[in-house]
Amino acid sequence: MRKLLYIFITLVFLSAPLSAGVERNHNEYCRVFGTIYFTKHPAEADFKIYIQEDEGFADLLVFKEESEIYADHSGHWYVTDTESFADYTVYAVEEEGYADFSVYYTETESFSGCDDD
Repeated sequence: MRKLLYIFITLVFLSAPLSAGVERNHNEYCRVFGTIYFTKHPAEADFKIYIQEDEGFADLLVFKEESEIYADHSGHWYVTDTESFADYTVYAVEEEGYADFSVYYTETESFSGCDDD
């Protein structure tokens, strides 16, 4: 019986993913662009983001567009107040550990996107 228990525990351990945290694929957040809505409820969000104060630590550099027509590349966001018009809904967290990825708002359009863009 004890042997059976060890086998069961071993199988459960081996079938579990090695990274138990919710870690997003690099390509997934690099494709976040378009119309963005900031929600006040984390359960409604497609992504939870942390807004960095330093460009060097951000996963995605974001350029805020003044028109949604120009928000058509990685890291180009047009922030809307209307959730129904949004391509993505995000929730800004206060602690980086709870975020799916981090962003830094850049004022230079050509710097926006991921490192490998």
